Amino acid sequence: MKKIQVLGMSCAKCKVLATNAETAAKALGIEYELAKVTEINQIQSFGVMLTPRVGGGRYGVVRRQGLECRRDRKAHQVKPARNRRGNRNMKKDIWLVAALASVWLLAAIATDATNAPPPAAGTKPALPKLVDLGAGKCIPCRMMVPILEDLKKNYANKFRVEFIDVWKNPDAGKPYKINLIPTQIFYAANGKELFRHEGFFGKDDILAKWKELGVDLSTTK
Repeated sequence: MKKIQVLGMSCAKCKVLATNAETAAKALGIEYELAKVTEINQIQSFGVMLTPRVGGGRYGVVRRQGLECRRDRKAHQVKPARNRRGNRNMKKDIWLVAALASVWLLAAIATDATNAPPPAAGTKPALPKLVDLGAGKCIPCRMMVPILEDLKKNYANKFRVEFIDVWKNPDAGKPYKINLIPTQIFYAANGKELFRHEGFFGKDDILAKWKELGVDLSTTK
């Protein structure tokens, strides 16, 4: 029996991913046990910085950019069984992980990023804007909190910073059509989307991206 592990904090996407994983396993005719990993420490032990994620068989954890094996970190380092039955089991595991990866990628397909809404018009002077979409219980989202506060305090005259908790307020996050949390979206002063990043994004990386996008950060507040 194969073990499928869904890593996440019971968010809506986590529930959808669990359902899709079960569908993929059933379609392959594989006996499976579904386990939901919701504890922060357990999720961290997988080396995962984005949720939801799913693991299948003995050979790895599905991530958005492909399969990264937990043991040897390289797919070619996984040693096959020495007998035919073992080889068949290994193939089933690999097919299961591949199927789960396909399900995850299909579920993550979003409309063109340029369709995301521009920042709401306000009375403040027009400035570039950084929108961070995350959630209070998401590990990398929590790591973003002090960074966002620092940017708000020290770069208030250069760009605005907004945080949207998509778990507490899912309707506010839907128009942005994000795949994962946290996601950071960079907007020009005129509201045009310039760039988006998925996952944890450090302060230095954020400032470097603003400079790359032509924002002068030489004089801060």
